Amino acid sequence: MEPVKLFAVVFGLYVQEWIVSTLLAHPCITSRDCNCSISAIEGEYYADCSNKNLQNAPNFSNSFYPIAGIDLSINVLSKFPSHLPKTLKYLNVSANSLDRLTRHDIREYPHLIELRMSKCKLKVLESHSLNGSQLRYLDVSGNRELTLSVLKNISCDLSESFIETLILDELQCPIGPSIVLTADHVKCLRNTSLKTLSLASNRIVYLNVHVIPTLPESLTVLNFSDNKLTLELYAFQLRQLKSMKVLDFSYQSRIPELNSEYLACRFGEKDCITGETEQEQREPEPKVYDFDPYNYTFYLPQSLETVYVHNCDLKFKMSHHIYKIGKHLSHVTLQNNVLYEWSTPLYGIEPVRHLDMSNNFCTTVQENFFVDGKNLIFLDLSKNILGDSFAKDIHGNIFRSLRSLNILNISRNKITILPRKMFQTTVNLRELRLSHNQITKFEVMIQHMKYLSLLDISHNQIETLPTDIQEAIDGIAGTHPIKVNLYGNPLSCRCEHFDFIMWLHKHNDIVFLNFENYTCVFQNEKHALNSTTLLKFHKQCAEYSLLTVILFAVILIFTISVICKIIYRFRWRLRYLYYITVKQSNADTADPKPYRYDAFISYAAENEIFAIDVINDLERNSNLRVCFHSRDFIPGTAIADNISNAIQNSRRTVCIVTSHFLQSYWCMFEFNMARMVSFYSRAGENVLSLVLLEKYPTHKMPLDLAEVILSNSYLEYPGNFLDRQSFTSKLAEHL
Repeated sequence: MEPVKLFAVVFGLYVQEWIVSTLLAHPCITSRDCNCSISAIEGEYYADCSNKNLQNAPNFSNSFYPIAGIDLSINVLSKFPSHLPKTLKYLNVSANSLDRLTRHDIREYPHLIELRMSKCKLKVLESHSLNGSQLRYLDVSGNRELTLSVLKNISCDLSESFIETLILDELQCPIGPSIVLTADHVKCLRNTSLKTLSLASNRIVYLNVHVIPTLPESLTVLNFSDNKLTLELYAFQLRQLKSMKVLDFSYQSRIPELNSEYLACRFGEKDCITGETEQEQREPEPKVYDFDPYNYTFYLPQSLETVYVHNCDLKFKMSHHIYKIGKHLSHVTLQNNVLYEWSTPLYGIEPVRHLDMSNNFCTTVQENFFVDGKNLIFLDLSKNILGDSFAKDIHGNIFRSLRSLNILNISRNKITILPRKMFQTTVNLRELRLSHNQITKFEVMIQHMKYLSLLDISHNQIETLPTDIQEAIDGIAGTHPIKVNLYGNPLSCRCEHFDFIMWLHKHNDIVFLNFENYTCVFQNEKHALNSTTLLKFHKQCAEYSLLTVILFAVILIFTISVICKIIYRFRWRLRYLYYITVKQSNADTADPKPYRYDAFISYAAENEIFAIDVINDLERNSNLRVCFHSRDFIPGTAIADNISNAIQNSRRTVCIVTSHFLQSYWCMFEFNMARMVSFYSRAGENVLSLVLLEKYPTHKMPLDLAEVILSNSYLEYPGNFLDRQSFTSKLAEHL
């Protein structure tokens, strides 16, 4: 018997091989009008009849071997196929002209587990049309005339099925009234084994608070991308989805491109449920966790692995938020939003390995923002405005916790300066991308990056690399290949950079990306970095040493002469600084003396008449002691000394600001000395009082004066005052 059994097995395998070879050699041999191709995958046979311009499905009744799957997509079928093999498991009729699915169509195929009917121009999906099916995968996306109201029929038909994947994208027109998803849409799915639910591109604006608790616990993938959702209370219910692994809320509030097809869909749209049902309105809302909108903890499903929240038009400052996530979350995408300020630590992201926060228009990042990012491997912060924050991080605190980081992208951030210790702890960095900034000097520490394989500093304003950076790159290149991109920088072919240019040419262990297009500025012109340019460069630098000595001597003489002129020009200002420094050093030991004057009046000679009238009013009517130069300055004493004494001996200094005042050297000298007294002698007390006699544009004023005007109160004359007496009364009260 054993030889007979062996012969039967061998003969069976031979026959099976002959059948397969015949099917492959003669596609769809069971129908003369069919041009389908047959293929075998893991012991099952599939017919590809897609894009054949078929009006009717081929006849497979005389097939040599049972057909498990048929692809009839992209044809012109007008009715659902009714004479296909009863053993069919997989059927794709997408992109045909099927206007309806009746309750009898699916029952023809009791073994069907996957049905794809996307973009079929379906108008009707009858109730109970999916009852009793064995479907595990159903895709009816792209049938915009069905509208989302069909979800209730589908979910109830599949309530006792084995459905695992449900794709219901693009059931609503891209324009028109927004949709509220209610529990009535999905309640029949509660007890199913559904794992993937996709409701993308359906113009959903809100999830009723009953929706999330109604979804099946088996759900692992939830796709709400390309809708109109905003951050509402339902977001705090996501923690109830205990098996969730992938959440996709990307592309919210996307504006669709208008075309004739969309407009036709809009006007032909039938009524659908856009609000809560009466039953839901009667039911009490489930518990939604109380939270402070400015300081709250955001809980995510413990099994979550990936969350997509990019392109959502989110606009807020990331502050005082704590994220409670499971240990499995590894990918978070937040790019293309408007998270404009990262002002407090991003607590709770310890498990995250991939974080994309690019293109968020962010201007500020706190130094300990990534304190919980110790497991991050990929971090993309490109296309923000973080240059100023990076420049202030002189101790390298922003990236201090990111010791596991492999890839860092901070390109297009308007960076001009990178502190030397910026990346001092990123010892595992493999790719550092800094392109398209305005970096002029690249002096950051990189010698500790033993695994660095890509350094992209292209399209900056770098003229040369310091010697220690060259040595660090050499050290890395000695252990493994490294790519460096300096393209798009104004490299300098000046003699002081001769060693750097030679280094670029001589290193065979370093791959300089796009090197053939490198240029350098030589003799005020851009030249390609080739042998001809190098020869001219070397010749020009031959006499560089002698020229350097001569130039140094000339610069030294020039510098000494400039310093002497500066000292002479500002001798009175320096004397005043010395004077108030001495006064300040003696202030702690000497007993404080009362001020001799209540106010010192500073004014231009052209405004003397007005100033004298004001002084007389202050002294006669308000009994104030006023100092002004034409009466109280000591003859024979230097003007600067008189001014210093007057300001020091007066409680306040009043500046009568006019265009003549701004043009007077001594008036501005008095103004600046009063400011310095505030800084050094009066412990920050403001001793300045400004009176504006003229409307003068602030942007034309000296910067110091404009700053005082913008940050302190002042008086305007005439302004709202009826006469000079009322003005002087107000000034006296101010003094």
